[in-house]
Amino acid sequence: MSLFANYHPQVQPPATRTHGKSPARVPGLGYILFPEPGSYQAFLDAPEKYDFDSINVASTSSENVRDRETEELRKEQEEDEERKWRAEQEEYEKRAKRRRELEAEEARKGEEGWVRSGGVLRDAEGNRDWARTQAIRDELKLRELEEQILDRWNKYEDNWSGLVSKLKNERVPASGTLLTFEDIPWPVKYSKESTIGIQDLTVKKVEEFLLESLTVRSVKTTKKDRVRSSLLRWHPDKLGSLFSQVKHEDTGRIEQGVRIVMECLQKLNE
Repeated sequence: MSLFANYHPQVQPPATRTHGKSPARVPGLGYILFPEPGSYQAFLDAPEKYDFDSINVASTSSENVRDRETEELRKEQEEDEERKWRAEQEEYEKRAKRRRELEAEEARKGEEGWVRSGGVLRDAEGNRDWARTQAIRDELKLRELEEQILDRWNKYEDNWSGLVSKLKNERVPASGTLLTFEDIPWPVKYSKESTIGIQDLTVKKVEEFLLESLTVRSVKTTKKDRVRSSLLRWHPDKLGSLFSQVKHEDTGRIEQGVRIVMECLQKLNE
């Protein structure tokens, strides 16, 4: 009798393959029975679990975002191009305007020079243009008058500045440097050749001189400003340093002249 005569090994039947989920192969791990949710194998095993509508919506939403970004970028580029174009147009128009102004200025100077020399302008048909010629003559005459008025006023201001500087620098002047009536820059018109006297100071003449330069087209000072600044300049309380440096024999005339100027200014200030 054989030693293993009564030994009957239990032979297991071959395992029956279970229908359902197929094993998924993972690199390095072999096959696993249950694939991870969301994997491609899980999708193959149970496609009914996936919401295709959600996937399509997500895809469409992503495409819409890209479309909006593309459209915004396109608009920004168009706006940049529009700004550049407008800037170029503005610069071109400025240069064109400046060129026209220079050409008009050159033409005006040429016409003025021709009229000043005695010439007569002509129109587009070659006929003498007396009206335009006379208009330029009047303009040249007015411009010359305005220059004379401004020269008088500027000289008056310069003389006052010089007097103020002298009063500051010579606190105790020598007898030979004391001021006379003629040293005062009185606000009236008088020539260099003539000597000004107290008889030349009248309220009417002072008013004419102080307001004359305000008629010049380039002057922006108002009558109110002119009167105010003149009152501050000629007020007796402001002239203490001046009277301290006046010759004794001229003190009376200078005081009288200051009163006349103040009378005019007070009248203008009413």
